[in-house]
Amino acid sequence: FEPYTFSGLGYTSVGAFKTMNTVSQNIIEVPAGSGLNFNVGLGANYWISKNWGLNASATAKFKLKAGEAIDVGQSNYVQYNFGIFYSISN
Repeated sequence: FEPYTFSGLGYTSVGAFKTMNTVSQNIIEVPAGSGLNFNVGLGANYWISKNWGLNASATAKFKLKAGEAIDVGQSNYVQYNFGIFYSISN
């Protein structure tokens, strides 16, 4: 079991899309947008054999510049990842 933390800069790009406001039931058109974000997270690798392992991580992404087109719920978000990996070194 190998827990780890990480942080750094990232870039998010979102294409234009339509969504529905769950309260008013109105359709909202969200324009395309992109921008820099600050990422911070934690994760862990779990070895199931000498070369094979499982990975899980969570990354919090915080938008660095306000007022850009990405402003409808996706400005700050958490991304989860789960995976299987193989190590080619001993």
